[in-house]
Amino acid sequence: MGVCYLADTSGVLEVEGKFTPATAERLQDIYPHRPISPAPVHFAPADVPHSQLRSRVTTRMKMDSPVACDNTLHILRADHFIGRMASTRHLWISSNAMWSSTDERTCDDFHRLLSVMLLFSHDLNTRVFVLDEDVVPMNLDLAPYNRILRTVGLSVERSTA
Repeated sequence: MGVCYLADTSGVLEVEGKFTPATAERLQDIYPHRPISPAPVHFAPADVPHSQLRSRVTTRMKMDSPVACDNTLHILRADHFIGRMASTRHLWISSNAMWSSTDERTCDDFHRLLSVMLLFSHDLNTRVFVLDEDVVPMNLDLAPYNRILRTVGLSVERSTA
């Protein structure tokens, strides 16, 4: 969850839980020009459930599925949708992760959306998040995020549809 506040962090990034050593090391990759010291670090293997499922992530309500995935996580603006709704292959949740009033995503927006994805990764039994174009800024390099996410058995990729 430390990535949610990463844009506003310099110095010690302390969370209630614990970082794995690999995750603590990779957090620095996102903002290499800023000194970030994750704490506390737990020097034991992470207990992360393993899955093979791919989950599409979108900020749209529609059930259209141009991407071949096992399920879809719809992260919807809390001022447009309230609560949580699920079907066999779709989960709609309301979130205040999208604060900007524009449709164009910023890195900060992506960090907040990524935090929501991480919260629901276990519920969705997800290994790979396939991100619609409305979720991730086009110029954002996903490699540093994948290096962090691989430390807990997850990854993100852009939708090709």
